[in-house]
Amino acid sequence: MKRILLGLSLTILMLSCSSVTDIKGTEWIGVEKDKNTSIVFNDSTCEIYKRFETGHVDTIKALYIVNKDTISFAPFDEFVTIGSKLIIAKKELKESKSGNVVFKYKER
Repeated sequence: MKRILLGLSLTILMLSCSSVTDIKGTEWIGVEKDKNTSIVFNDSTCEIYKRFETGHVDTIKALYIVNKDTISFAPFDEFVTIGSKLIIAKKELKESKSGNVVFKYKER
């Protein structure tokens, strides 16, 4: 009985670890209303770039956590909030609340 429980536990553990998506080193370009925004994911941080019509580029650096297929953000600046979580769907990132595609994977 103990071996069966151990085997089931190991199987569940392997399945849960295998569902974590690795996005390190990727870049994503915004679509539609976010077309002037891009995100670059580094090791444990990401950089969010917003380009304005004036040519000025603003950058927000944030910690990110990937849980299965959901990306959560924690900005470095305590006065800045990123309210949306993103869902990884193949080569797209979708807003978790609306399900709308907001970023597409940039091929290098």
